[in-house]
Amino acid sequence: MKLGSYHILTTSPQTKPSIKLRKFASLALHQRYLYGRPQRNNTGKELDTETGLYYYGARYLDPKISRWLSGDPAVGEYIPSAPVNEEARKRNGSLPGMGGVFNYANLHVYHYAGNNPVKYRDPDGMNIELQNDNLSSYEFEYSIKLRFNTVMNSDTDAGQKLREIYEDSNINLIIIFGRGKSEEGSYYERGGNLIYIEMSEIGNEIFDHPGVIKTFGTLIAHESGHAHAYLYGYEEIGENPYYTLVFRERIATAVENNYRVLNGLKQREVYHTLLPDNELVYFNVPMWNAITNSWMLMGREWKMPTR
Repeated sequence: MKLGSYHILTTSPQTKPSIKLRKFASLALHQRYLYGRPQRNNTGKELDTETGLYYYGARYLDPKISRWLSGDPAVGEYIPSAPVNEEARKRNGSLPGMGGVFNYANLHVYHYAGNNPVKYRDPDGMNIELQNDNLSSYEFEYSIKLRFNTVMNSDTDAGQKLREIYEDSNINLIIIFGRGKSEEGSYYERGGNLIYIEMSEIGNEIFDHPGVIKTFGTLIAHESGHAHAYLYGYEEIGENPYYTLVFRERIATAVENNYRVLNGLKQREVYHTLLPDNELVYFNVPMWNAITNSWMLMGREWKMPTR
């Protein structure tokens, strides 16, 4: 049986399972022994040689059986709460869409990555992130991961927001990278707590914005702005759906424009969208001023909403 980078081999009930590395890993193993480098698994976690376990921050993983040694500390997030108020009822109503107790894998509190370590990974022992949709494994491993980590570790508003989400044990954020799968492009799905990045958008000019190009980082920055505002409860609600859209997109585009300036890219000045009657409308968005380290909207300072 294959588990990540390993085979588990058993010979008899009296013989304990043994781990043998695949042949292609033998050179890397030899180099680790030669230079004294710590042995790591395919999620980058270091092996504790005394216990034979991997530590993920929230709990330990036994690689022999690909199981945690303790229950999922986030299991409470899967179970409906007493409907004592509107917030609780709203949360309960979203559980079927997210899986929750209706997804039997979520109740297996000792399994790793939804019992699908090929498609998912669990970097901290608490979150499951859907990494790759239809991209090649080479592109994903040697391009997407590195570029995403660069954005998350950057000294930008997007980087700060991504790090806060990543380090928050109460949040499960799914990020999907795909190509040619979404006609509407990249988006953040509320309720499902999912970011989808449409890779085919990269390199395209934004409509009616000559010279304003979509990049990997600007797509991540924009959607992480949406995700952070929703997850931490500072999305503003307007008097009608149009004004709600304006408030939400101004937050996301402010995060994007901050990223653009700090990476030498041209900013977006306006945002456009279609109303239900197919009328194309435009509205101004906050632009980052690198001199004052603040956003400006229509000649006045604009402040990011707070929780």
